[in-house]
Amino acid sequence: MLRRLGASGLIIVLALAATGCARGAGTPSVGRASASSASTSIASVAASSTTTPTGASSAIQATIGAFASSNSSPVLDTIDAVNAGSVWVGGNGLILATTDGGKSWNAQYRGTVDVTALDFVNTDIGWALGKTHLLMTTDGGRTWTPASEPADHLTGVEFLGASNGYGYASTKSGTRLFHSSDGGQVWSSVMTPTPVRTFAATSSTVGWMLGTNGAIYQTINAGASWTLRYDGTPGMYLLASVNSQIAWAASKDGATVMRTTDGGVDWAPAGNPILASTSSIAGGGILRAIVPVDAQTAWGVLSTATPAAGGFQEVIVRTTDGGESWHVAGTGENIAALHVINGEAAFAMMQLNAVAQTEIAVTADGGVQWTSQRLSINGLDAAFTDTLNGWLVGTQGGQGIVERTSDGGHTWYVVYKG
Repeated sequence: MLRRLGASGLIIVLALAATGCARGAGTPSVGRASASSASTSIASVAASSTTTPTGASSAIQATIGAFASSNSSPVLDTIDAVNAGSVWVGGNGLILATTDGGKSWNAQYRGTVDVTALDFVNTDIGWALGKTHLLMTTDGGRTWTPASEPADHLTGVEFLGASNGYGYASTKSGTRLFHSSDGGQVWSSVMTPTPVRTFAATSSTVGWMLGTNGAIYQTINAGASWTLRYDGTPGMYLLASVNSQIAWAASKDGATVMRTTDGGVDWAPAGNPILASTSSIAGGGILRAIVPVDAQTAWGVLSTATPAAGGFQEVIVRTTDGGESWHVAGTGENIAALHVINGEAAFAMMQLNAVAQTEIAVTADGGVQWTSQRLSINGLDAAFTDTLNGWLVGTQGGQGIVERTSDGGHTWYVVYKG
């Protein structure tokens, strides 16, 4: 499963990550809307209100960082899964793996690298990003070796397959973008027209870039050259692409959302999701993420500009008509991740920092109904491979813990603690 490794700054904290093979990555500074009365609180829906989804589909993993996180140094804090059986978790000097859905675990790596993110493209090939080093494996993690890095330590990587990948490095002068065509053995610096806010690769050669000036560019040759696709009036803050033709962009306040279906030649307004949330968030809010599924369907996460009692009040919005109208799909508190499986199914992970617990809510009908489960774990990362199978990693009582679901989030059980 292709998942962006943790990049520094607001690109995780306030923006978005992946949509299939197309994702927004990088660093920060990433019509009429109709409100819906059918929205529900994703933190309080009865477990019987949603039918367990059946079947499986490719997961569109869209991770949003939390506003607040623990200051402790967890044993395990990142996870990646390529299917219901093959899962890796990482943390302080440790990588664990299972090939049987969590029945047994093997310690694949013990060392000095503090693993902050994992990215596997199949059951054999993956990368582990540490605070100081990048590791790679070609045998499912049985052996891990240091991967080459540019002079600037990479703070995020995103591989589209065994060979082609992009790396991001945060420097004093801004974010730098790198490209590798040999699995990370050699990295080439990618010259960009402006400093990078968000980069979204859709293939080994095609990618979209949102600059800090709010303009959008596209490359079709792995960054050798760039074409201006949107001039930045008004400036965009979020960017997410579905493929080389379809991309969505939004301003930070959510008042302006634009959409292209022809590779950026033409951009059309895609409504104002903030208007859909005014009855749910006092005084409006800011748009933290936009997650497109296709040319017509997209999800978004809105947040209050200031914290409410107990946390940040947030709203999940959704459109199914290309942004002509947006409706509230659910409300919650401290939404740390929104994992969109398809146009109808999604998982929301909420960090309840005051009580060191995590709430996982799932919908199978576009947000009309949600099933919610509160877990006694300080959840730090999650991965979902389809509508049924998901994983949550975090801490409990100072120990690393992994929980999983195999019924679409209705029940969760511990598969590792130590």
